Amino acid sequence: MLFKKKEPKVLTPEQEAKRRKFVKIRFCVTAILLLGIIVFNLNFKIVVISGDSMEPNFHNGSVFLARKRFDLFRYDVAIINENSDLIIKRVIGLPNETIECKDNVIYINDEPLADLYAKEGSVTEDFGPITLKSDEFYCLGDNRQYSADSRKFGAFKKAQIFAKLNVSTDRETDDDLAKQIIK
Repeated sequence: MLFKKKEPKVLTPEQEAKRRKFVKIRFCVTAILLLGIIVFNLNFKIVVISGDSMEPNFHNGSVFLARKRFDLFRYDVAIINENSDLIIKRVIGLPNETIECKDNVIYINDEPLADLYAKEGSVTEDFGPITLKSDEFYCLGDNRQYSADSRKFGAFKKAQIFAKLNVSTDRETDDDLAKQIIK
């Protein structure tokens, strides 16, 4: 006989109890890890920036965490599903607003918008006026001259917006700065 059959090792009750405890702990750790992965995938997406349309604020190759469950506000950065491609743009116009650009100034409901994130020296060509529907957002790249955005694709429906970049912005500071720039 080439192979000798191994006799099963008989465990003492204490050893059997330790083995069962180890198996339970391993099962619990595995279950917690799997649950964590599922919860993470339901709520977040890791995004790699591709292209220069959001320069100087986001650079090609940068990696961010995006939230899949979100509310959108002006200046938020959205991940948009445009014809099966994910693109990253900044929310400028909100539902039910009228947006237009004249002489490199963006107007929301006839009020000038402080363009806080546009690349310095970037020119925004005239467009509009465009009145957004109740489920539409107008989104632009920060590097306006090199961005395919709502000016090309039209307003984006809420259903097209896949996620929101999880970057911290101080809304009060943004709003205060916007009011100072407009005055």
